[in-house]
Amino acid sequence: MAFPWLFEESFAAGTAGDFDSETDTNSKLSFPHYTYLAARKLAPYRGAYAMYIDLSLGTADAYVEETGDFDTAADGTIHVRFYFWASDLTMAASDRFTIFALQSGAGTDEVVVDVRNNAGTIEILASETGAGVTVRATQLVQNKWHCVEIAANIDAGGGNDGTLDFYVDGVQVGAQVTGLDQGIITQGRLGAIGIDAGTTAGHLVFGPIIADDARIFPNPERFPRQQTLTETGHVFIGPGAIDSATLLTTGASNTFYLFDTDVANSNSATARVVELDLNTHTSFEGPIWFQRGCYAVLAGTNPRGVVELPNENSRSGMPGPVYYS
Repeated sequence: MAFPWLFEESFAAGTAGDFDSETDTNSKLSFPHYTYLAARKLAPYRGAYAMYIDLSLGTADAYVEETGDFDTAADGTIHVRFYFWASDLTMAASDRFTIFALQSGAGTDEVVVDVRNNAGTIEILASETGAGVTVRATQLVQNKWHCVEIAANIDAGGGNDGTLDFYVDGVQVGAQVTGLDQGIITQGRLGAIGIDAGTTAGHLVFGPIIADDARIFPNPERFPRQQTLTETGHVFIGPGAIDSATLLTTGASNTFYLFDTDVANSNSATARVVELDLNTHTSFEGPIWFQRGCYAVLAGTNPRGVVELPNENSRSGMPGPVYYS
């Protein structure tokens, strides 16, 4: 792990965030609040928002694109990790679509992660191109969050020596794919791409995505009692208390503010209940109660902060977030 990451987006603001653009002809891609998802028996991986695609609304591509932070030169290595949920998929036999792509040029697939119906078994797989000459596949268990990670060493340009490793929930799927002929990476796409006509329904939910030059690995816990943040987002939603908060970095511009809100709105000064920076306080000892949710806003250069939540042995005697239980 080598923070600061090359790229990070959690969709915590209910937008595409750091992605450069969105393509969505059928209007099936959105960044809804958890209340919208809950009505469909879905939920964000963490926090109040996620990226969501309703496959029943058409077969046109629906994705977000980043054209700078995924760039990888010849003989360079890039690791990408994202959280993914699929449910109620209706796919004809052999149907297949891409949920993540590293691309060269103006849109040539060099590494893809796909979902396919393999003779009645829904699989998630990685391959060197959308054609998928060599794949590493495993069954996709629906109605469950999965940690998906790829590691791609890009062809040096002379002898087709690129490689690809694929991990699901921290476990490598098959052996490393070797001997790949790849162009340099210039962009990444996340969503639903190349949907077949026989794919007529399904819910896709995307959680946080990170790119880096080293292995990232899964989060140890989905709902940790000690949560380290490297980007603005909800520590939790709904009522609950925190025991403490600390600004971990020492950059002159680094700030770490906690707001009582469940809608990622930091406009109200009255909703700001904790303020941490180098000029005032770098840590806070609670407990302090949040009624709507604990929303952490980090600013400055590569900031990091940590929030400690109560547990059954907490000195505060106050309950942790109801959301966690």
